[in-house]
Amino acid sequence: MNEDPSDYEIEFYRIGRHVYAAYLARLERDELEDFNGLMLKAAEKVKGGTTRFERKGNAGDIRDIDHLHIDEYQDFSRSFYELTSAMRQANPDMTVFAVGDDWQAINGFAGSDLAYFHNFDEHFPHAQHLSITQNYRSQKQIVNASNALLADDDELAEAVNKDDGLVGVCNLDKFDPTPLEREALRARKRSSSSGADEHEIAVARIAQWLAQKGEVALLNRTRDPDALPGRTPKAAQVAL
Repeated sequence: MNEDPSDYEIEFYRIGRHVYAAYLARLERDELEDFNGLMLKAAEKVKGGTTRFERKGNAGDIRDIDHLHIDEYQDFSRSFYELTSAMRQANPDMTVFAVGDDWQAINGFAGSDLAYFHNFDEHFPHAQHLSITQNYRSQKQIVNASNALLADDDELAEAVNKDDGLVGVCNLDKFDPTPLEREALRARKRSSSSGADEHEIAVARIAQWLAQKGEVALLNRTRDPDALPGRTPKAAQVAL
């Protein structure tokens, strides 16, 4: 059962509504468009009968497109749906091929909605679903650990790489930073607006431990590589 919003939440929404209204008014005043605005205006033009397009000297017509490929479909949003629907109305014979992974859905803040993914058949009737279950990237134990994290109704992956690999389990809730790590954390918080927390220091310690066994590439969702206090150049290469 959902709880009623708090006074703070109601005030936040009220402020957000006024800020967003001012943002839209500024766009209209300066005759500008943001990405969603461009998408929705494109959909309006297609619905109005404009099917010719041109970009960097290349031209075409939506009515001549046989197949529409939608990548990263888990990030599909209303603006994408409006444009896609307009294109299909202009070209009913056009088939749609969509690729996505709902476990990689990270753009909800930008308006993406997983309802388009989970209810694919409602938007594209008579669809055929194909699962990509062969994993060529990771070693066997890594794939097995990933499978264990999946929901029971998800189709499990199969590792093509039969090397065992290395999987470690760390309980970050029980992580206890050293005095040096705590000082690095305090320094990081003082010098950066992006902030840092104990979990980031724990990840840095894991990377340093792995670096003793060889080179390690650390894939980390963070805006700044320096968000890992105390890491050494030898410890990790951070891929954003």
